[in-house]
Amino acid sequence: MDDFNSLNMGAKSNNLKVLRDKLDAGIKVPESATLPFRMQEYSIDLEPSVKSRIEQITNQISKVKSVRKMNQMLHQCKELVMGLKFHESDKHHSYMKEQLLRFGIPSAQFQQAWATIKKVWASKYNERAFLATKKLGVSLNQIYMAVLCQRVIPSEYAYVIHTTNPTNGNDGEVYVEACIGMGEALVSDMPG
Repeated sequence: MDDFNSLNMGAKSNNLKVLRDKLDAGIKVPESATLPFRMQEYSIDLEPSVKSRIEQITNQISKVKSVRKMNQMLHQCKELVMGLKFHESDKHHSYMKEQLLRFGIPSAQFQQAWATIKKVWASKYNERAFLATKKLGVSLNQIYMAVLCQRVIPSEYAYVIHTTNPTNGNDGEVYVEACIGMGEALVSDMPG
């Protein structure tokens, strides 16, 4: 977390670092690591056919009028990202694995961690993200995601705090979502 910075990591990672630094010593935040911006694009570049297909789809999608067709194309991009291989011989992939294992991901669970990282990357190819970028005149190819990894802490309650209210865009309102348990329902596509 000491290495987090706004050039390579997203606001969530950097806000977590600020929070950690401001809290009393007795209050802990989960240990965290972040895969930096552009790691997804780097991984896609390692597979030229995947890169070409994603570029083809994202160039065509803005011309599509049908919501059903748009969602099919977004799903294709998700599937392409989920199919990315982990390139053990690549120096950046090898370094990423080394650092994640050092962070505490068990070696036997690395493939599961890799699949989870790809799920985060694939999440940019959803209807809500696409329509938001289209409204701003930005292509999905211009969106870069960092992946925040945190140790799981058993909990009675979980919450997400939005510093800008996502329901109305008001940055003068804080919006909080809470649930009983671990919070998977808050941060996934699960109903609940």
